[in-house]
Amino acid sequence: MSDKRKEKQHLKELGIVFVTAILPDQFPKHLFKTFQKIRSCRRVDISTFHPIGPGVPLERAVWRNETANRAREIVAIAAALIEDATTEMEVRLRLEQKVLARFNMTIECPSLACKGRLWRSEVEAEVEFPGRIAKSLADRRPDRRPCQCLPGERSSHVNKIFSSRADEMTSYDSLENHSEETPKRRRPDRILGFQETASFCRRLEKHNLMAGSRGAENETGLEAIGETIQSTVLNHKGNSLLFPFLIIEAKSKKGGSFEDCNIQTALPILKTLKIQEDLQRKSQMTLEYGGPLVWYIAYRGEDWRLSGCYTLHKTGGPSYEIVTLWTGQLNDVESTLQLLLIIDYIFDWARDIYKPSLISQLKILANEPAEEDDHTRNDDLSRIDTDSDIFSLARPKQPRTIEDWGAALEDDAEVVTDEELSLMKWASHDTDFCVFRPACIVQNVFRCLFVTKENIDALFSSVPKRCTVKQLARQAHSVLGYGTTLVSEDVLDRIEEVWTNKTRPKKTGHISETRLFASIVYHADVTWSWELQRIIYCVAFDEEALSKAKDYTQQKGPPHAFKYARRIGKGNAEALISALKNQTIQENLASALASKRQKLHTSAGTSSSNSCPTFEFVDATYAPNGWGEKKTYEVVDRVYDWCEKNSEEPSESFLRVSHQWSSLTGSSTGSTVASYFPNSEPETTEQSVLVAREMYFSNSSLCIYVIPGLAEDTEQQRLRKALRKVSGLNVLYMASRGKNSSNRWKDVYKKWRTTDSESCRNQIKALNKWVAAMPNKASARLPVVSSTARKAKQKLIERPPLLQDTQASPTSSSRLPTPPSSTLPVVIKAESNLKRPREVADISNVLTIQKKAKKEIIIIDD
Repeated sequence: MSDKRKEKQHLKELGIVFVTAILPDQFPKHLFKTFQKIRSCRRVDISTFHPIGPGVPLERAVWRNETANRAREIVAIAAALIEDATTEMEVRLRLEQKVLARFNMTIECPSLACKGRLWRSEVEAEVEFPGRIAKSLADRRPDRRPCQCLPGERSSHVNKIFSSRADEMTSYDSLENHSEETPKRRRPDRILGFQETASFCRRLEKHNLMAGSRGAENETGLEAIGETIQSTVLNHKGNSLLFPFLIIEAKSKKGGSFEDCNIQTALPILKTLKIQEDLQRKSQMTLEYGGPLVWYIAYRGEDWRLSGCYTLHKTGGPSYEIVTLWTGQLNDVESTLQLLLIIDYIFDWARDIYKPSLISQLKILANEPAEEDDHTRNDDLSRIDTDSDIFSLARPKQPRTIEDWGAALEDDAEVVTDEELSLMKWASHDTDFCVFRPACIVQNVFRCLFVTKENIDALFSSVPKRCTVKQLARQAHSVLGYGTTLVSEDVLDRIEEVWTNKTRPKKTGHISETRLFASIVYHADVTWSWELQRIIYCVAFDEEALSKAKDYTQQKGPPHAFKYARRIGKGNAEALISALKNQTIQENLASALASKRQKLHTSAGTSSSNSCPTFEFVDATYAPNGWGEKKTYEVVDRVYDWCEKNSEEPSESFLRVSHQWSSLTGSSTGSTVASYFPNSEPETTEQSVLVAREMYFSNSSLCIYVIPGLAEDTEQQRLRKALRKVSGLNVLYMASRGKNSSNRWKDVYKKWRTTDSESCRNQIKALNKWVAAMPNKASARLPVVSSTARKAKQKLIERPPLLQDTQASPTSSSRLPTPPSSTLPVVIKAESNLKRPREVADISNVLTIQKKAKKEIIIIDD
């Protein structure tokens, strides 16, 4: 028996079947709609594909014209290749990339002022079964608008979702081969899949709690999802190509046959289908796209074929069928146009349907099984994704300039929590002058520079040209010079877990650091878009890393931290972080307005000989930096900024970042926001507060924080009452976003209607005009600036900008006249270490992390 016949026999034993022709009534039922869409492209003719026609929108005419021109260009290239009788490699270089160009293009205008569509598929992908993905698409597609920028104003961007690998070896050791003679390795010409985005990275790192519940070998159920499922067919040296969906095999016109192409790609196709099968089996989720599906293109020169690959479960076992759906010649313009439309469809399918399905399945695997919950697995409920930063790529970055919410929701397949949805609802009432925000919603951020002997070289190599390793080493050494805390890696992990509910899985064989010298700072703040944010900053070095950093200083002898650091216990750390996290609405809002900053320090009166004293957070007095000196948060943010790439949060081993949105509760003791400020007057009916700030990078200079700020408080009548009430009060809170000020308790609370400040009088006049212009009828709408503003020109997660950063001022496109804005008086720097009333926290009652089940919101990457 020849080698080819042996291989074909082995493939048959594996259940792989190639079908060269199939009629519509023979399409698999679970993929019928998808295959019908592909078949519909076969009827497209260049003569009827008119760029302009009755009822065709202008933008669609432009897109059709671009597609037709691409088809003609490919035909010209194919004709030249035929004439030249070129090799397989020449065809791949000149023809294949033209056909697959869609996967390298962004489809959304990168301009923050536009965010319109640069392209939309002629034949849009359709789900096989109704569900949340289908509903999401039905809701979003009507709102997609074309780009309005002039051609010369558009900047080119590369698509950040998809990636491909060419001529890389695949292995099949995991397959249950029926014969030892079956080839274990193949090298397809090209495989397309997804980039290693944040959505995938974080979910693959989460614990597979579903596996644990089903009696897996790991009884604890704490294996990472990425260790319990397969997500790629390649052995990667760099970033992974995740969940491939398109495989390509090429031959020259005088080279191998299509049968050779099929034999070459059969095993990669099989393994790719099995990856989808395995994930579906473990998640037990009904797939809206029908079931495991892989696309396969084989071509010989200008002769191209496209197939759909799927699984059929039969009595004798599964059958893996590879069915030819389209054939054509790329030296023919009709065939080329049809293929381009099919490629566009696959792009649309992968982006809008396949990827959200993958994210949903990974979410299910991360869920803790509900013992008393009768929800089916297909409910696709999930716990709060605590490390979510809803907009991201390969480790979520927080840049954050203000961008359009509607466009942002298109950018990444991430979970939107109830708190974020609530903020979107509040932001729909924004104007250019005044905004409303809920006082109960806050974002907790954990940001740690975690440096050990294993990664310090990687840290130093990340330093950009504008800085030096010596500067970074000196700054880190300075931060850890005084007031340093000795912690273990387990304590740091526990701090992060309590603060953001993020549990970091440990790799097999990992040995936790027991001695880390750390500077830990707590900072409450108001972001540029008026959201409340609390950040735990940490700089932590092990002994060897700190010694290496000291070598760049002029200090002789061991670092100061070695001598003076005192160890904090896990119980003490849990209690402190829990107390901060469980602050009341009023205390948290007051802290944010005063830009409260505190550093972890040994409690007053602790003996220097006590190796494990009690710690507390004490006010950090602001003082201008000395020559070359940096503060904890500045060092962390500086490194964080260096490692950001293409709107991605850093993935470096020396940075640990996580986030959580949460809802606070009101005070049970009757304390108010005003009661936390030493120069305030008693306030007993505080239901909302008016806050102003000096505006450098935002148009809205006033914000009304509603207490508590529940979802029902966004009713227009309630907001109208809140605005009228605060406009009649003489109390104004002056908030500052500058990092050069902290603990500004004496400068925030103002009596603004009795001031002689001209700027305050101008603000009063402007606010009164805004109130007077507001309609009185309950049915009337609050004034909002535009449909863009109704989608809330906000990005909720902000990274506080570095002092040396150049920040762009976002613009707002208001179509309604708004009252004039004016400059608020400069706030005098605060005195520090003032005593304030504080809610008493029960130290013994350490925070119990509770996960609330939330329905998944499907959001799509671009």
